[in-house]
Amino acid sequence: MVCFVHDRHFVSKFHAAINQLRKTNEFTILTLRQLPKRCCSCPEKRNNMTSKTTESLLTSMDINELRLICLRLDLKQYAAAHILSSPSKIRNYTVLVYPTVLDSKMEATISNNFIVQQNNQLRALQKMHHINLEFVTSNTSKELLYEIAQIKFDIVTKCSNYLEAVKAINGLWVIISIEDQSRIDIVKHMLQKQWMQYIRNIPTYATHMLYNWQQNHLSKVAKNKRLNFKQSKINAHEKLKKQAIKRVTRFQTSKSIEETVETLDELENETDTTSECLPGEILIMDNPRFKFLFNRYENSNKSRRSRTHRRQHMLAIAMAA
Repeated sequence: MVCFVHDRHFVSKFHAAINQLRKTNEFTILTLRQLPKRCCSCPEKRNNMTSKTTESLLTSMDINELRLICLRLDLKQYAAAHILSSPSKIRNYTVLVYPTVLDSKMEATISNNFIVQQNNQLRALQKMHHINLEFVTSNTSKELLYEIAQIKFDIVTKCSNYLEAVKAINGLWVIISIEDQSRIDIVKHMLQKQWMQYIRNIPTYATHMLYNWQQNHLSKVAKNKRLNFKQSKINAHEKLKKQAIKRVTRFQTSKSIEETVETLDELENETDTTSECLPGEILIMDNPRFKFLFNRYENSNKSRRSRTHRRQHMLAIAMAA
């Protein structure tokens, strides 16, 4: 059998598929790092792993087959990291399947509306069959979420493809506590019937292209990462604000300095003109014939002409006259 991980004809496609999964953020980095080792089918390496795993081999480069392997690894790692201190208390449950893949906000809206609108029917169902219904939402206890993650892993391991696995676990989970086990199938059927009637009457559309099983399973690490990211954005915003304030202050300071220098330069020009010129030059300055000379310099950019140059020019014109 060809190894898609190490065969030179498939190695580039395999790494491209992993990069595609990494960009979607569907699975954890740890799972993606374990994917090459998990998908390797080299005979000598596979013999060493036979005692460690009994999972099926990768048979094609279909991206959904890689997603199924990643989903199993994710659920397995999550269940192993949150080992239950006591045996699972969940005996009976049903999954009210969503019509399409939704984000966490839309899932919460649909689930909450169903619980509120169907409240009377659900109460009647509980009284009729002497049962207790517990809907799994984001407010559910962590211990119960850990148990559900283990159940999801058991379900996914039995699925043959990724779409089947998503359809089996993507929905509103309902934990059923019942004394008479002979009525459990009737209760599940009635819940599914109420759910289908509710779904038909509401407009639903896909708000997510990819399924994320961890929407209701927020770990402490994920929360810390989210908080750190939020704090880093705040720190970056404050840093940019301080830099902008420094820039404005520096600009205002430089502008005031330039205005002061220009004022001093004009005062020096006037002083030099009146004190250093000869009496004859002063008469020339008062003469209307030479008025155009001074108007010329008044309208020009004085900062580009030195005082010495202006004096020499005016003196030359006066002597020539």
